[in-house]
Amino acid sequence: MPEDSIRDGARAVELGEKALRISGGKIAMIYKVLAAAYAENGRFADAIQTARAAPKLATNQGNPAFGRRTGKQYCSLPIRQTAA
Repeated sequence: MPEDSIRDGARAVELGEKALRISGGKIAMIYKVLAAAYAENGRFADAIQTARAAPKLATNQGNPAFGRRTGKQYCSLPIRQTAA
C-alpha cells in the first residue's frame, strides 16, 4: 500500500478520467481504478456509479467473472481504509 505522503487523489482522478476518454470507455479495469480514485477523494456516489459500469462492460465483452462487486466497497471510505 502506498505511503500517504505520496498519494495524490486529485491526480489519480485526472489520470483515470483521461484513461477512460482515451480508451473510449472500453476497458473495464479503468472503471475500477477510476472508482477507487473517486473514493479516495470522497466522491462516493461517483465511485459507486463508475464501479458498477465495470462488471456490465466486462460481461458484455464475454468476461462475466470480472469484478462481481457492485460498488458497495466504495460507499463511505477510500479503498485503503476499512470500516471500524
